[in-house]
Amino acid sequence: MNFLAILAISLNPLLRQYMWLILLAGCLLIALGIIIGYILGNTSLKRFFYKELEEAEHQGAVQKSVTDNVGMGIIVYDDNEAIYVNNTLSSLKGFIKNGVPRNLQVFLDTYDNGNYLKSNYILSQENGTDNIRVNYVDDNRVFEIKILKKEVSYCDKENFEDKNITEILHIILIEDITQVKDDERRQKELAANVSHEL
Repeated sequence: MNFLAILAISLNPLLRQYMWLILLAGCLLIALGIIIGYILGNTSLKRFFYKELEEAEHQGAVQKSVTDNVGMGIIVYDDNEAIYVNNTLSSLKGFIKNGVPRNLQVFLDTYDNGNYLKSNYILSQENGTDNIRVNYVDDNRVFEIKILKKEVSYCDKENFEDKNITEILHIILIEDITQVKDDERRQKELAANVSHEL
C-alpha cells in the first residue's frame, strides 16, 4: 500500500476522536485572522483619514493666509448671507462702519452712494456679465469695489446620497485706491503745469 493511504487509515480513528478539537482550533484561527485583519485595516484606514485631514487643514491654512494677506477686503455672499469675510476688510479704514452687511442686497444699498453700484449690478444681471467695478468715495478715501459672480458646484453627501448642488456666490473685492488716485491727480497737475509753462 501507499504510505499516504496507510497514514490516513491510522489517523482516521484519531481524527474522529478529536474532531471537535480540530474544528474549534480552525474556528479560533479564522476568528484570529478576522481580528488581525480588522485591526490592520482599521489602522491603515485611520492613518489614511488623518493624512487626508492634515492635507485639508494645510490647504485651508494656506488659502486663509493668502486671502487674509492679499491686501484687499473680501466678502463672499451666498443667496442668504455673508459666508466669508477676510481679516483685511477690518483694516480698510473708513469702509466698514456698522459691521459687514448681512446680505448682498444690504451691501448694495449701503454702498450705492452716488456710484450707481446697485443699478450697475442690476444691469450686469440682465446682460449676463459676471463682474462689475465701481469706485466708492467716503470722506478722503477712495475704494474700488468689484463684484464677481461665480457658480460653484459641489457634491453633498447628506443621507449617504450623492447630490450635486450648484450655488451662485457673489465675491466682493474691496481695495483702497486712494494713493493711486492721488498719484493720478498729481501726474495730471504736473502735466498741466508743464504744458502751461511751455
